[in-house]
Amino acid sequence: MRRALTDARHCSADPLCAERLPQDPADFLHGAACQVCLFVSEATCERGNRFLDRRFLVPLTGDQDPVLTPIGLLP
Repeated sequence: MRRALTDARHCSADPLCAERLPQDPADFLHGAACQVCLFVSEATCERGNRFLDRRFLVPLTGDQDPVLTPIGLLP
């Protein structure tokens, strides 16, 4: 679990991926997530890669907001 969280802190598309914020109306389904770090084949993802955002699990560059991962699991 710790290794997965450590890996989630970095994406080869950063900083573009990490700084991405959802925009209403058409592009509100994901934030800091892309084909490189979190998306899987849409045929295998029952949610169609919607509602993904790394910043809910791990702090990204410059983020001061709390994350949902328990402190003991953070890398």
